[in-house]
Amino acid sequence: MLVLLYSDDQATAPEELVAADRELRAKGVATVWISDKRCFREVATRCDALVTSMDVVKIEQFLNEMFPQLKLPIYPAASIASGALDVESMKSWTEIHAPQQVQSFMEHIMEMYRVHLAKNHDYSPANITGPGMIGIATRMWDKIVRIMNLTGFSITAEHLGFEKPRRAVNEPYMDAFMDVAVYGVIAQIFQEGKWGK
Repeated sequence: MLVLLYSDDQATAPEELVAADRELRAKGVATVWISDKRCFREVATRCDALVTSMDVVKIEQFLNEMFPQLKLPIYPAASIASGALDVESMKSWTEIHAPQQVQSFMEHIMEMYRVHLAKNHDYSPANITGPGMIGIATRMWDKIVRIMNLTGFSITAEHLGFEKPRRAVNEPYMDAFMDVAVYGVIAQIFQEGKWGK
């Protein structure tokens, strides 16, 4: 678990935030400090929770206005520093019971991010914007068929043509892309023998 400690006072950190930092670290939680809103999003997207000495309602409003897709739990520093909030309750079941799995998941995501930056350097944005979703789906199909073939499945397909896109009835179709990405990471963790550990 990585917790973002945030205060908009760049000169001094409030005592309760310092005390919360000590309590978090004593419980094995990694922390990172920022006091500059300009780098908030970049840091916050890599963290699991936000601890602040500022008014929690104001911070929630700030997040909802500036970063509506960033779903970050917010905790008051005073409740952690005083012991009123048990640090273990901030962690998910998986973080508590499968720390190797959690660590490996983050390492793979960050590796994917760095590979994306390195490989994207050599491409024009047109490699995606040109073919659009059809191109992305085709590239994904290529990879999935390769995985199925290498794991022993016999794959055959008949081209049935393309119609217009359909509207999802249940979950948005973009959820399927997220699921595929997550399963890609899960497969790597499983292969390492760290799943569930």
